[in-house]
Amino acid sequence: MDSSALQADVVGIPSATITSLEVARGLLQAASADDVNPRAVLQAQALGSCFHANGPIVARLPELLCRTKSVRLERLACWVGWAEGDTPDFLSKTPGGRSAALICFALGALFTPEKCGYILYEVSTKILPESEQTSGITQLGGVCACVHDKLGCLGFGNYLAEHVTRLRQCFFEAGLDCPRDLADTPSEDDVQTFLVCLRNALQDETFVLRYSGTRCAAVWMTLVLLFCPEDVRIEVNREVIHAGIRETVVLTVDPALSPASFHTESRLSKGSTNLRENHIMAGARDRAFNANLSFKWEGILASQLSIALADFDISVRSCAQIQQCIANAVASFAFNSEDTRLIERGTIKRENSFPVGALKTLLGSTYVQVVRHNLEQVLQQPSNKIGSVDEEFEALSDMVYSCVSPSVCQCKICRDPHAPSFYGWPAPPYDQGTFNECSVRRLWAVVERVVEVALCCLFVHADPEATLRSQMDHLGHWWWAPIIRLWRMGPVDSDPHLGYRLTSYVNPFYLHNGILDMVDMWNGRHRLDNRQPDVVRALSRVCSSSYGSTVFPTTLQVPSISCPRSLQYRLVSGRLNHKSELYNHIVSLPSLTFDPTKAGSPPAPPPTISPSGSGEHDSLVMTLRHVFGSEPKSLSLRTIIRRGTQSVEADFGEIQLGFMSLERAEACSHGVYESFENTEGDVWPTSVNDLPRDYNRFPNKSSKIWLTLTHGNAEAQFLSCSLRRRQMFQGDCCIGCAVTQARSGEYDTVIGGSTSRHFVAEQ
Repeated sequence: MDSSALQADVVGIPSATITSLEVARGLLQAASADDVNPRAVLQAQALGSCFHANGPIVARLPELLCRTKSVRLERLACWVGWAEGDTPDFLSKTPGGRSAALICFALGALFTPEKCGYILYEVSTKILPESEQTSGITQLGGVCACVHDKLGCLGFGNYLAEHVTRLRQCFFEAGLDCPRDLADTPSEDDVQTFLVCLRNALQDETFVLRYSGTRCAAVWMTLVLLFCPEDVRIEVNREVIHAGIRETVVLTVDPALSPASFHTESRLSKGSTNLRENHIMAGARDRAFNANLSFKWEGILASQLSIALADFDISVRSCAQIQQCIANAVASFAFNSEDTRLIERGTIKRENSFPVGALKTLLGSTYVQVVRHNLEQVLQQPSNKIGSVDEEFEALSDMVYSCVSPSVCQCKICRDPHAPSFYGWPAPPYDQGTFNECSVRRLWAVVERVVEVALCCLFVHADPEATLRSQMDHLGHWWWAPIIRLWRMGPVDSDPHLGYRLTSYVNPFYLHNGILDMVDMWNGRHRLDNRQPDVVRALSRVCSSSYGSTVFPTTLQVPSISCPRSLQYRLVSGRLNHKSELYNHIVSLPSLTFDPTKAGSPPAPPPTISPSGSGEHDSLVMTLRHVFGSEPKSLSLRTIIRRGTQSVEADFGEIQLGFMSLERAEACSHGVYESFENTEGDVWPTSVNDLPRDYNRFPNKSSKIWLTLTHGNAEAQFLSCSLRRRQMFQGDCCIGCAVTQARSGEYDTVIGGSTSRHFVAEQ
């Protein structure tokens, strides 16, 4: 080697070394941020380099993979979002990494992490050299799940629904019967074989990947149009609906070519052909809705409805009409709360029920705009007609039966709404197998689920990049399922127990859990840490985080009664982070209930009570810690209310539910700061700390009403809420009128305070 070449080589060593060190540092940072195996990340990157991706989605990947937007929960010292320099960020820096990320995004939307790892492992053994096959199935599955969570905002399920509708429309316009297997999910073996064939076709211009048939056609169409739209040609019934620049992948959707199959073949060159083995997609159909599908918030329910209805002989136009009927039914349910019997008024009012006005009250003063906006977001259909609840549900029922006639019912339950059932599943003597195969009941299960989730969506404020998994995985088993089922039993007057059954299901507890379950279902119980090894308690959830999104009530950020009052949950893109660890739930520890046997007799109630802030707290302390042995990983929330030398541990979950059931006193013409003459001696002023939080127990029998002196402090007013007591919020009403209303309704607590933030100044 001459001196000039040697000098050039020596000069190049430092820069190459620095580059290698930077790559290694980025890899280790990514692996530590997401708790993934660094070798698995490199193997996924090497696998992606074998695929040449193109199209508009690929151009968006760097921005989506590198985003670090986050939301902080200041009081809890935790945050929700994406860490800088995580695994997706590392993959965004190379073309191979971006292709790998797109593959992981598609696989993660179709399969569980274990199956994704199996597919990546099998594909690696076929196209990567042995020196680059350094990871196992579990490690590759972890990388796939991590990347999919961050790219879920692309909404694979939304694209799938779009292509399902497009294919079905082609059949309906041609006057042909529409196949019902277009949206079926392929098996793991089918996918890994398809990926190998796709890689061969993209790398060698003499190869063509050809698919024919109908089974899983929408899934293959979605996959290739996301990955390489410039190389795809799609024909439906011999009509071209998409033609890219190149014809590397050809999809021919035609029932006459069933059973579905795909293969690679060589283009004719010098009169010779090279036909490869034909891969036939065998196996029985799995009619269950794919629970792994991810959807972006915009159009989430419309997309899921389109995919679910692909298994029925229902036209695209009828699908849109069902969407409209659902939007109208949900809006009428929210607007006509009195008609829906969601509350029990007067002396029989249950503690765990909605206040007067029900959903309309909780949605706030702008409930009309909120309902229309949220329904248009998730259903792509704003309500266009608001009648009574009975009218709109009857219209929905007529629409369902116009699509699937009741005469084809095989389970006998559809024709007998009084049939015994538990969360949608029949009890003997009804046949379980026939029930599962009944097209009428399956369609009702889909409609019920969409209505249930749409009601929960009314209270959710979602980030544009928020994503959710399928809400159709347990049809017939949703908290809100009894709403339609009970309504189909007939008027309340025909069943004296119907009103009670409705309020037993439809209440703040099920609304709260229904919203949190949209992100991740909950097993409800956790074993506490080693200091209490034998105690298993049902803890109250206040936050759920999974699959790249987190949902929590806004009161977790600002614990106060807002002005104007409204109930809202935030759906944020990102995972729940606390001390560099990812968690699925925050559960609140139970409160230490008031024990009247140890309190002694309280002093006599004062003859005059003036509104003041003397009952407010000095400080609110909220702390988190890891729940050892919990699966999924959870944090326990301890809420400590301090006032003077006293401190009380409260259950934040019960406070939240108490806030949701809190009744508000009707406004009066008096000043909210007027004093109250306690002539009957049945009103006892108290503070946040001393307020009993048990079930209607008092220090002595003469006590009737507790009044919290929390005027002018919205946080203290919120902390006074309790699910276990029948409470009324004073609001824009004087103490005297609020107490009078509490007496007539047999409320035992009045939370003092005006909705005005300037109350103290006015006083």
